Amino acid sequence: MDNALGLGGDCEIGYGGEFFYVKDHGSGLDPELFSINRPLRSSKYLRLPTRGALGNGLRVVAGAVVASGGELYVSTRGKTYKIHWQKDGRALPECLGAYHEEGTKISLICMCCLGT
Repeated sequence: MDNALGLGGDCEIGYGGEFFYVKDHGSGLDPELFSINRPLRSSKYLRLPTRGALGNGLRVVAGAVVASGGELYVSTRGKTYKIHWQKDGRALPECLGAYHEEGTKISLICMCCLGT
């Protein structure tokens, strides 16, 4: 959400079946940004006390999904990917097919949220 709002856009948060999702109408992102072991760098030059602005949000989402044994899907730039994490912490996106909407949709299921 912070990334979408930082670009001046709006975002949608929802729950569909077993998946929580965040969706925006931005320009998209690289699915490999969900790697857990990537350097801590931020593209956010304006840091406001009311927003995260640390450049760490995608890594936190990925860590929560990994720790819970859940699944993460990223739909962006015309394709949908399932994210698989490697033992070294890298994200390996598996292309599942086309995505016919604008922007990015991040869908996740955390097993702890389902009580399993």
